[in-house]
Amino acid sequence: MEHPLKVRNSIFIPKHVIFSSIGMFLLLSAFFFFREDFSDKAFFGGDTWEYHSMAVNFAIGDYFMRFGGVFEFEKYKFENNSDPYFMENFLKLGKQGGTYNFFRAPGYPVLLGLLYKIVGISPSLAKKMNLFLLILSSSLLPIIGYLFWKREGFLCGMISGLIFLAKYHSLAHEIMTEPTLIFVSVLLIFSAHLFFSSPTSVKAFCCGLICALSVLIKGIFLFFPFLFVIWILRKLLVDLKSRTLFAGVFFFSFFIPVILYSTYVSRHFGKFYFVSTQSDNMLLDGNNEFTVEDGDWHPEWRKCPNCFYNKKGLEGSSVMRVIAFYIENPFLLPIALYNKLHSGFDSFQFLKISLILLMTFSLFSGTRDSIFVKFLEYCTNNSPFKMLNSQLIRILGFFKIENCQILEDSQFKEPLLKEPLIAMILLFALVLIVFNPGFEKLFPIFMVAYFVRRERNFEFPRGNIPPVLAILFSSVLVVNLIAFGNARINSILDHFFILFGTYQICFFLETCIHSKECKVMFRPPE
Repeated sequence: MEHPLKVRNSIFIPKHVIFSSIGMFLLLSAFFFFREDFSDKAFFGGDTWEYHSMAVNFAIGDYFMRFGGVFEFEKYKFENNSDPYFMENFLKLGKQGGTYNFFRAPGYPVLLGLLYKIVGISPSLAKKMNLFLLILSSSLLPIIGYLFWKREGFLCGMISGLIFLAKYHSLAHEIMTEPTLIFVSVLLIFSAHLFFSSPTSVKAFCCGLICALSVLIKGIFLFFPFLFVIWILRKLLVDLKSRTLFAGVFFFSFFIPVILYSTYVSRHFGKFYFVSTQSDNMLLDGNNEFTVEDGDWHPEWRKCPNCFYNKKGLEGSSVMRVIAFYIENPFLLPIALYNKLHSGFDSFQFLKISLILLMTFSLFSGTRDSIFVKFLEYCTNNSPFKMLNSQLIRILGFFKIENCQILEDSQFKEPLLKEPLIAMILLFALVLIVFNPGFEKLFPIFMVAYFVRRERNFEFPRGNIPPVLAILFSSVLVVNLIAFGNARINSILDHFFILFGTYQICFFLETCIHSKECKVMFRPPE
């Protein structure tokens, strides 16, 4: 098997893959643009009233990062909202010339403002742009799948694009960051994979710029550049001088735009902030008594006088306050981390399927150190189980495992998963865990067990997670564990979860179908 990070001279994408993606884009565009009806009004509430008004203020009056009703209310094309809170605050802030809203990252309001500058204030066009980005992201999945897994990946990409768009096309109706972030994540994956395939300084520079754009839109990819550079320095199969050069070029192109904006924000407040002022709130709202219960966002501690952070003497930095919270309540930390995993990733069925299949391959793989083989060795070589030895040998004979007392390496070359009975048992367990509400909380255990079980030199057939996907997922996972688990934010990666899950399902089915027992079982009668 070719090493996934071995440097190749070029990447070749066949014409049929490119034309299929173009055809998929055209067909999906014709279907969804004809089907969807976009109103020319923006939702007056949630996060939308901030993003949209900041974009309008930037488009009309060049007010950078200003939130509030600076101009006549009708110009913003908001929907009516009966809650007086929104209208009173919106108009109040407008009378002051708007307020600098550095709580939000600047990328999306500026991009939306530039669109409004060109075509005029049009929420319906902003929603159509969201749909365009979602369709384009879905249509690029076959190309990404081909880059990862060739022919099988291309077919899985076609299927995944349809599943993803059917599930998430409604995001287009919200003037929010998610569609833009989904498209930027596709660009980030594509550029990073191209870099790993044939690394050059130009590709490292472009990848750093795209990564900076993603962080300036939302901080969910904040840890990607650091994990990416660590991977370059440790795993890339080039000399140390080249690795250092690539890492330096990547960091340079990433940090220049990010530091410039961070300096602008820090000078405004007289205190250092990295991209946004949201980090302090995220830490405290994601690590408190309420968050421990379900792992999600809970700002209500601010109105609770008896909550931990409202005690006297806890007015320091948010980091120190969080540390103090877990020092005083050490047993809450593992509970909080578990609930954050469950809250952030439980709703992504294809991610569950992927990790459960991957862990099962590692547990039941035909290697001497697999957990299943260790169990067999214990059963056959320890006296309490010797009475079962002959029966166990008969059972193992059905699975084509012979002479299990010796357990030589050569006897475990093929995955046990190829046997139909084990495949059916696994499939039943998979359906039970993924779709049965009573078993849903087992998923974080599978997630952690898989990553703990994996060994550096362990590879199962064609099942390795592409390095770029592993880095991207790990960076989002770290953000969830540090802050809180939120399925809406993590949905920006579901197109990759669906792609990888579809590939794992296809590989699982192909493994079962090509087993000798399956061929005999379904052989037509003579």
